[in-house]
Amino acid sequence: MEADVDGRRRGVFVGVNHCPRESKIVDLRYAEDDAVAMRDVLTDKTTGIFDPADVILLTGRDATTTTVKHALRTAALESEPSDILFVFFAGHGVLPPWHRGGDPFLRALP
Repeated sequence: MEADVDGRRRGVFVGVNHCPRESKIVDLRYAEDDAVAMRDVLTDKTTGIFDPADVILLTGRDATTTTVKHALRTAALESEPSDILFVFFAGHGVLPPWHRGGDPFLRALP
């Protein structure tokens, strides 16, 4: 796939079924599969709009806080102003105890 005139399309796809820090939270069944499926659709040789070389997939135990931060930082630092960075996350979100009304955040493995 050739680079688009307006820039490259970069993707970071993250899927996590299990939430190890919260034993009360039931594991998800399809979050990891959803991340893989979205990556597969967007990098499909016939219909996809992303070059597989510009996509990072992190699922399960590979989706640690460190690897997710590294993937996002790397993608952002390697991007040009005309590039698109698409981030897909499927997993548990958390409402911070200090602000129940807003700004939920993502929960990755430690």
